Amino acid sequence: MIAHKTLIFTICLLCTVLVCTAYAESEESTATFTFGKIEILKTGEQEWRFLEKGMILAVDDLVRMPPFSLLRLKIADDTRLPTLSGGREVFVGTLINEGLRRRKAQKGRRINEGFDEDPATDVLPVGNKPKTRNRASAFKRLPAVKVSQSELETLRHKIDLLPDEFVSLVSPLLISPAGENVEDPAYPAPNLGLARKIYSVLNAIDVEVSPRPLLYAQLLHHAGLNVDLDINKKGQLFVIFDSEVLSNDAKQIAANQQLIHKRQGADTIWIAVEVQSSQQNFTTAWYQGSQ
Repeated sequence: MIAHKTLIFTICLLCTVLVCTAYAESEESTATFTFGKIEILKTGEQEWRFLEKGMILAVDDLVRMPPFSLLRLKIADDTRLPTLSGGREVFVGTLINEGLRRRKAQKGRRINEGFDEDPATDVLPVGNKPKTRNRASAFKRLPAVKVSQSELETLRHKIDLLPDEFVSLVSPLLISPAGENVEDPAYPAPNLGLARKIYSVLNAIDVEVSPRPLLYAQLLHHAGLNVDLDINKKGQLFVIFDSEVLSNDAKQIAANQQLIHKRQGADTIWIAVEVQSSQQNFTTAWYQGSQ
């Protein structure tokens, strides 16, 4: 019995080693197909650029994928991974791991099928709209919070009134352990990185949709960010905050200029975020706010 258990343990350990070895051999990957304005922040660089087909990617490169975008990677041993969906910001290494898991789960089937009931191939031209694609399943835009101008002014006066029960949730993000840099090394724009982390805190709070924009603004204000609330011509409410990155350094924020909010009289870049439900991540909220 002991010998049998030892054999099973040895086999499991060997499988783990083989998986880790396979990943180690895939430290670089190649973008074989892109659809949409996907951006990348290369390791050690300060400016975002657009990701292009054929670009070599390292595992620590950061990729920002807009909703509806698609990306397909080929790892070092020429293995093509399944098509990956957008609406997120993620490290290449995480995408590789996801692709490997999906490839294993889809073994025996064509790996470029089954995404939103529509095949995604390397010959899909940019701008093509597949007739059978269900876009709502890929990115469902929820109703935005709407307020009047008078209601907006009332909400603005509450930005500095974060309820006590939420203070402890954001405070740990502002404390840097001894010897560690408080800034996220992947981000040349610390305020943007902090805003992303605080959005994750917001998503962990059980609160109705309507107060969520105000609560997010309150959390940002408590973290020391210069923040405001605003509405568009349709009365849709969104949160804007100051990245403190000068307008001349816009590429430290994004290669896609649509993601940059132009605030009258400001010489720094502001970010607009449309806050909806807890099912929505920061990247999607940012793209919605930018529209």
